[in-house]
Amino acid sequence: MANKKIMNAILLIVLSFTGTVAYRITLPVASFYVKESLERTAFAVGLLTTSFYVLRALSALGTGYFSETAKRGRDLASLAFTLQIVVTYYLASKPSYLGVILVRGLQGVLNGLGWTSVQILLAGSVPEKFRGRVFAIYAMSGSLGSFIGDLFYKLYGNEALLISIILYATSSIITYIAGRSIERETKGKPLLSKRVEDIKRRESNISPFFLLLSVMAISYVTVMSVGDIAYVYYEEMLGLSKGNTAFLRGISNFLGTTIAFFLGWIADRGEAKKVLIGAYLISILGAIFISIPSIIFAILGIVTITVASRIFIPVARKVASEMPRGNVYIGYLGTLGNVGAALGGLGFGYLYTALGSRKITVLGVNVAEAPLIATLWLYFVPFILFSRSEKREVRQ
Repeated sequence: MANKKIMNAILLIVLSFTGTVAYRITLPVASFYVKESLERTAFAVGLLTTSFYVLRALSALGTGYFSETAKRGRDLASLAFTLQIVVTYYLASKPSYLGVILVRGLQGVLNGLGWTSVQILLAGSVPEKFRGRVFAIYAMSGSLGSFIGDLFYKLYGNEALLISIILYATSSIITYIAGRSIERETKGKPLLSKRVEDIKRRESNISPFFLLLSVMAISYVTVMSVGDIAYVYYEEMLGLSKGNTAFLRGISNFLGTTIAFFLGWIADRGEAKKVLIGAYLISILGAIFISIPSIIFAILGIVTITVASRIFIPVARKVASEMPRGNVYIGYLGTLGNVGAALGGLGFGYLYTALGSRKITVLGVNVAEAPLIATLWLYFVPFILFSRSEKREVRQ
């Protein structure tokens, strides 16, 4: 039985790689197509991110409720990856701007259905004490997939969409095989059900408010460094080619995930709340870095934000899975994370369109106004969280 659980986890970790490669290839294709071929503004590119994350947020919320058993999660995720083939084929046909918006919106719906189901399957297939580390490996596999997807775009351009289609088909097959095996293991029972006595033994005092607001904020800054708008921002601010922009983003993201993997392994053994707060503060540092228009600081910014996100998200998923109705809270986590990412794409896209490459000097350093202004609100979130945490502890 233990060997089957290990094999199921390995299959889902491989799926994180194949599915992410397939998806990541489509991002620079859509972004540069809208900006250059259709000659739209940076705000128009930002709306691609917004349409994706708003619809992904809605579908993730419903999926958290629906994917309670392995059979439901398996069927939903397999169908989602299969339909991605159709969406990617449509993108390859070079649609109008509204068509690209439709593509990104449908990708959001299908990603919310597919990846939320996969995360619930993964959480339900391994013991609780290993979930943080398994989610860290899962995240690293996805980040490697993200880098390979960007590399494929650098090497093959829009022709890489064929690879995307093949890998979506592969992902659908892997999902079905792993889900069917997990279904036999769980015998149709809910994946993340909790007994009352188990809930009472929990030592974690992390409130859902803390978890959900934090994941929304960290997703906001993450999409500014790796979302649709990021390709346009780095290409124009740094004067890079499209291929080199994708490669810079991909290699920096992978480097950050590699660092986060080892730090997250250690963090999983510590107090979750302190780990989450620390990761959030690191993301603020990354937001400052990406505001400085140089290749070195671009790399530092992407790496730092990726480290923060890749430590935060696996630990947050582990905490969510240990709450009553863990499948629902994993859905909530996905929803608020996607809301934050949608706001990031919308806010940064608007400000970059309005301000362009305007800079100000802060302590003798040139800083781009758009990303700096777009992230100002992030600095106040820790105070809100700390304040509510203090009130909660006083009541207890």
